[in-house]
This record gives sequence, C-alpha cells and structure tokens, in this order.
Amino acid sequence: MRVRQQLQKVGKSLVLQPLKTEKSRRTLALPTLCIDGLKAHRKRQLEERLESGDRWIDTGLVFTSYRLTKEGKGRGMKIGAGLDPRNVSRTLHSLLEAAKLPRCRFHDLRHSAASLLIAEGIELAEISMLLGHSDSGSRPTSTDTCRSKRPRRRRARWTRCSPASRRLAVLRSEPET
Repeated sequence: MRVRQQLQKVGKSLVLQPLKTEKSRRTLALPTLCIDGLKAHRKRQLEERLESGDRWIDTGLVFTSYRLTKEGKGRGMKIGAGLDPRNVSRTLHSLLEAAKLPRCRFHDLRHSAASLLIAEGIELAEISMLLGHSDSGSRPTSTDTCRSKRPRRRRARWTRCSPASRRLAVLRSEPET
C-alpha cells in the first residue's frame, strides 16, 4: 500500500492534503489478513457504487461514505465521499463499547498496533518505519543501516500473520444496512 496524501478537515470540508514530511510518503507491506480484508472491502464498495447510481461520487478513496436512505430523507446526499472524522470516531466508540473495551481515540490505535508488533518481536526500527515516524536525529544509526539492507526479510516478517498480528484486525466494521 502506498501512502501519498492525507484527508483533512479544513473548515467544514474534507480536503486531500500533502503529507507532513517527505518520510511520511512510503510504501507499506501489509499482512495477508489486511490484503484479504481490503479486497473484500473493495468488492462491497463496487456493489455499493452500482446500487448508488448517479449519487456516487468517485473520489478514488479506499474508505468512503455509504448509507442507504429512505425516500425523502437524505436523497440529495452524495455517496462515495471521504469519511468525516467525527463519524469515524463514533463508529470506533460503538465498536469498542460492543467489544467491552475501553474508549480511546482513533489515533491511539497506532500505539496499540505498535505494542502488538513489539510483543511479536518486530524490531523497533521496522515499527517506526511502518508507522511513518521520523528519525530523532540526522545521523544514520546502525538500525537504519541494517534496515536498508534487509527489505525482503522485513517484508517476510511483517506480512507473516501470527496470532498477535491477527488481533490488529479485531476492530473491523461490517457494512451498514
């Protein structure tokens, strides 16, 4: 997966913006579990697009709005737009409550993912690169040097889906009906 831009709320609009730093632009190796989930999501999204007809707006985004509306209610609403951060937070909080897990911010999931990867034995430098963290200093470290020499090994370790890695996908929402 390539990370090239970000969707931000500017005023009342959602706008595609450049990433904060050049290091934020990166290509991620995803576990098979994530790839399978993204393929299933894409299939559902194509079905939603066909069902929506001319109300669908093609943004090219992976995660978009979709809601069936009854006659008269929200008929002018466009479908396929970027997800509003408040709606993402509401959905996350509902899922956490249903799973009897403590409430957290969406951004906190990055820290949870990092903790699970550390528990899996993935090196801190690899986790830092996956999360898009910038280096703390300007001099290359030994972990940077080793990291650049082992892309295949890194990809193999991260894409291997162990029980702890599978827990990263626990919070998966089903399509609304």
